[in-house]
Amino acid sequence: MTFGARRGYIVEILQAVDFATRGHFDMLSRSARLLCVGNGTDHLKTRCAVLGSAGYSAKSAALPEAETILRTEEFDLIIVSAWLSEWEKGKILATAGKTPALVLTELTPAEKLLAQVERLLAAASQEG
Repeated sequence: MTFGARRGYIVEILQAVDFATRGHFDMLSRSARLLCVGNGTDHLKTRCAVLGSAGYSAKSAALPEAETILRTEEFDLIIVSAWLSEWEKGKILATAGKTPALVLTELTPAEKLLAQVERLLAAASQEG
């Protein structure tokens, strides 16, 4: 995929996010800190752009870096890529400890991702 095509794809995603988020989500959780963990930088950057455009503070990290970040920083939710191996997912979840996690199982459209994130953050805030 060329840079222009990738940029067009991201713009499309951001427009879909804008449409999908109008009045549908609780703004209280929008300042939440999210860590997106995976092994594909394009997927991670796109995921963080989607989450950032919805008002979240999203950071991306590959597996080794993610383990270090999870030991030194606090997050409200960890989003784990579907493309990691089961062993890699287990490692991240173990390092995350009690931090809520969304483990993706497939390529997730922006609207569905945002709905899942909002649902998990709302549940976590009710428990905490």
